[in-house]
Amino acid sequence: MIKNHVDACRECIEKCQVCAKVCQDCCDETVSNHDCVKPCRDCINACRKCIEECKKFLQNCTDPEYAKLLQECIDKCEACIRACESCVNACSSAGDECKDMCKACVQACNECIDACNKCIKKACELDTSCC
Repeated sequence: MIKNHVDACRECIEKCQVCAKVCQDCCDETVSNHDCVKPCRDCINACRKCIEECKKFLQNCTDPEYAKLLQECIDKCEACIRACESCVNACSSAGDECKDMCKACVQACNECIDACNKCIKKACELDTSCC
């Protein structure tokens, strides 16, 4: 159902925004390394749910443009998960890599947000009831 994946995309955007903000704050040294861990984990979980729902919807998607956007969303969510996992690992310890991983995480989160927004926009064009 289109609404399920739109809701999952919205949740993903919300969690990615929080994660990107906290990671940027970590880069700017306004929060400590450990403050990144929970928002990154929340982001990972939301991205997993988004991937799951997008894949379900993609199986029966007949619109080629929409299918491409769904696949891009899946790919960006997967990249975001990898970046967040690296960030969690780096920032859980007192290592110097935390800042670098946070920068990568901010970028991955922003790309994921962009892909999710494109999916939602297309979904709303196809079915206004989910918007």
